[in-house]
Amino acid sequence: MSKYIILTLLLLFCLSLPCLAQDRWGREGAWGRIDPRWGRGLEAWTLEDLPYIVDWWRIDEGVTTDDTPSDSGDVVWAWYGSINGLSIAQSDNSKRPEYRTDQINGCPAIVFDGNDDYLRGLFGATYAQPNTIILVVKQPTSVKILFDVYINYAHRLYRYSSVFSMSAPTLRSVSGISPVTGVWTIISHVFDGASSIMRKDGVTGTVSASVGTNSFKGLVLGAKYDGSTNANISVTDVIICRAGLTTGQLQRAERWINEHRGGIY
Repeated sequence: MSKYIILTLLLLFCLSLPCLAQDRWGREGAWGRIDPRWGRGLEAWTLEDLPYIVDWWRIDEGVTTDDTPSDSGDVVWAWYGSINGLSIAQSDNSKRPEYRTDQINGCPAIVFDGNDDYLRGLFGATYAQPNTIILVVKQPTSVKILFDVYINYAHRLYRYSSVFSMSAPTLRSVSGISPVTGVWTIISHVFDGASSIMRKDGVTGTVSASVGTNSFKGLVLGAKYDGSTNANISVTDVIICRAGLTTGQLQRAERWINEHRGGIY
């Protein structure tokens, strides 16, 4: 056999092997194939492909701190979405959360102190229900509001001592899933009046009754719309869609997050 044919076959074999490059935090890809340019898997589908996505705030893009590159302990001025560049920000330096490294399986996170930290921003549009919010979050230690997607009083997730409650603006308890202090979880919410649902780590809870039908207008992360009832949470990802995602779509998003944030459950 010609040596040129042998070399060609060898080259084709090498190209077929998975790339084992590490991501920006020194981890090999959970899918076994990492694009070294972007530090993420080469598989075709990502959270960007969710239907009617408003924006995706992700820890590896769009975080603006008081230092470049960001170091652990830097305060976060703003967080820009990776899809449409929507920002949630804080102008008061004393109320800015911190960027901290190595918070979840080698990845950084934005950490809120639970006293007065929060980020807030408008979408530039109003989105009627149904809507979906997905968070990768370490749960708080007490009765707190994790987020508010608001027109005055509107969509909220409360964490009580032993139960979650959703509001849009009518507060309703969620059974079948429970808060666990200091644990990283994937929490998904579909706000759709009497058909609203909440999922935690792949398990769907039951909302006691209609949460109301308020629309989405902006996001407050770590507090209520007015900056009160602050939560000591840590966050790596927030995804908002102006549609009610199906169970299958939520499961696909949860699988992607599990693979790319190191296996939360």
